[in-house]
Formats: sequence, C-alpha cells, structure tokens
Amino acid sequence: MTFAWSCTHTLRYFSTVDYASTRQHVTVVRVMLVLPASAAATTIDQDGLSRLSRRPRRCCVSWSFVLLLIVYIWRDLEWWPHTEAKLYDVPSRTHTEVGNSTIPSGILYTRLPKTGSSTVKKYFEQRSRIDDFSHLARDVCHHCTGSISAAINALSELMRREFETGRRFILSSHCYWLPSTQLPPHTHLIATVRHPVLRKKSSYQYFWPRLRIGNFSSCLCQNETSFNDCVLNSTPECDEKILGLDYTYLQYFCGYAEICSQRPDSIEAFQRALRNLETYFMIGLTEDLSGFVRELARSFPFLGYDESLLSARRMQRVSTSENNPGTTSLSANAVKKVLQYNKGSNELLLYREILRSYFLKHDKVQYRNGLARSAPNAGAEVYDALLDLSL
Repeated sequence: MTFAWSCTHTLRYFSTVDYASTRQHVTVVRVMLVLPASAAATTIDQDGLSRLSRRPRRCCVSWSFVLLLIVYIWRDLEWWPHTEAKLYDVPSRTHTEVGNSTIPSGILYTRLPKTGSSTVKKYFEQRSRIDDFSHLARDVCHHCTGSISAAINALSELMRREFETGRRFILSSHCYWLPSTQLPPHTHLIATVRHPVLRKKSSYQYFWPRLRIGNFSSCLCQNETSFNDCVLNSTPECDEKILGLDYTYLQYFCGYAEICSQRPDSIEAFQRALRNLETYFMIGLTEDLSGFVRELARSFPFLGYDESLLSARRMQRVSTSENNPGTTSLSANAVKKVLQYNKGSNELLLYREILRSYFLKHDKVQYRNGLARSAPNAGAEVYDALLDLSL
C-alpha cells in the first residue's frame, strides 16, 4: 500500500515540478527522505516542510525517495519518452516558428489524375525557387509490376529525410491516402478533385491522340470524334467504357487497404474513403484552383500566392488542348446521360460529399463560375446540368 502511494505521488510530482527551482527540489527531497511508516502521521505545511505529530513514530527511507532518484536519473540521461518526433530519430523540432504562428513541417499533395494537379504541382515548383521551402516530386506507380509497399516506403523515407533537415517541404505525388504513421509529424494532406463528368471529358481528351495507334478498346470513339458526340452516340455494349465513371476518387481516398483495390465500389471502401476525407487538411476543386491555392497560402505562410503564375499555366494548358478535336463543347444532354448512367454510384456520392463541404465555406456562384472556366462556351443549361448531382 505504501509502495503504491509512493509511486502515485512521485509521478504526480514529476508532472508538476519545476526543475529550475532548486529550493523546491531540495524541499521535496527532504520531505521524501524522512517519512514515517504511516502516511497519516505526517503533515506538510505551506512551506513544503514536513512536520511530525507529537507521537513518536518509526522513520524509514521512503520508497518515494528511491523512485524519485531513479526517475530523475532516467530523465537526465534522456531515456524518458519524447514527442512523436522520436519516431524519426531526430530532435523534437517538428515545426518552425515564424512570428507568432507555428508552421507545419510539410505538406503531402496527393495528386488525383486529371484534376488540375499538374498545374498545382508546377505552381509549387515555381514558388519553391522563391519561397523558403523545398518542393519534392515522387509518384507511386499503381500499375507497375514492382512492389507498391516498397514504393510507399521509399516515399515515406523521402519525406523523413527532408523532415530531418528541419526544412519545410511540399511533396507532390500520385499516391493514395496515407495514414499519419507513414508521415513525418505535422505533415498535412491536401488534394484537388474535379467534377466527375468534366474529369471524364479531360481523360478522354488526354487519351484521344493515342487512339490512332490502337492502344485502347474499340469501344472508345474513333475517327477524331469529340467526347460529346462519343457520349451521345454510345451503344449499350460500350456504355460502361464511355459513360461509366471509374473508381479514381474511391481508390485515392480509400488508400492501400486490400478492400480499396479489390472492391473499390463496395460500401466498405466507400465508408473508409469518407473517414479518410476527415484527415485531409484541405481538398480543393479544379473549378476553383485559385481559391484553393489562395487558402493554402493563408494557412501556410511559407507558401506565397501569385495569381499570375496560375493563370499563365492554365492558359498554356488551354492553348495546347485547342488543337485536339476532342475538346469541342459539351452539351447538357451529354452531361445528363453520364450522370443518369452513374446514378447512385459511390464515386459520384463521394464527390457530392466533398462538394457539400466546399459549399459550407463558398457560395455556389463561385463554383458555377469555375464550371464556366472549365467548360467555356458551354452555356447556362450545361452548368445547370453539371450542378444537378441529384440524378
């Protein structure tokens, strides 16, 4: 009983004691060094000095004093557990102080394909030459024959080495969601997503030049057909290829669990992806990239904001795609046909959840204006169809 009491009070002391106060240290040692066998026979006054009762009591060396010496030596030799930074075998400097704000050590930008991630990555790369942070780039090849776990470990090791330098960093990577155990301390996840129909259209435009060399299914439209015509003229045997949304959002936000790759359309994978969304610091929309980068710059002062860099990159992408016959205008009927075919799909439902979070902070007009930039000259009817995700 006395031993348990001693342990409790010794640990309680170490949670409050100020090691800079020598007087307090000596006083506590004096109190613990001479204690009666019964704790009830001793009182401690306001000055911290022990005062024995009038009845004579047998004194002994307290267990508390022994524990006090052991723990004191333990902490002095730095054997006491430190912060989570100890997992990385580095000092406890997990962030940098700038003025009164604490700047997280790093950002992992999980790049979802065809969501404007090349534009954002290029922006980070350009700003790293101006601002005080490092920009890293390494992808995890999800269709390669090599070990994905080895690629993930290499990605984690890259962040760990950068973290150990104490320098802030942004890593852009085509990788799925990663748990905090595989990230350095104070590293935040960010991502961008795009309206599923516009992302489908962008993917078609990207792969269209490769159709002529026969690398893709015959279900994909031939003869330089636009995406709009390809959708409207789709036949039943080709609907899955042309109209169906893939599982990109589900897989990226679900992560590398077995269920995510083998059954990405399952309710379990969907629920897992929903939970993982909560671990992201910020998820931006391709339709509002400027707003996304602007908010990042406000949250992470080491990253500067320059609208001209984003605009120049977007203009470059637009001028490149104009030579592609697949980039003709999108019609409202094509949008409705794709959304109707995917009615109730988990991929569409997951995007709706992300969009709902976006609307908690932003007006729908801002999103609609972004749609107009993503699908120029499409007309109000098309924007209304894109906004109608209740199909």
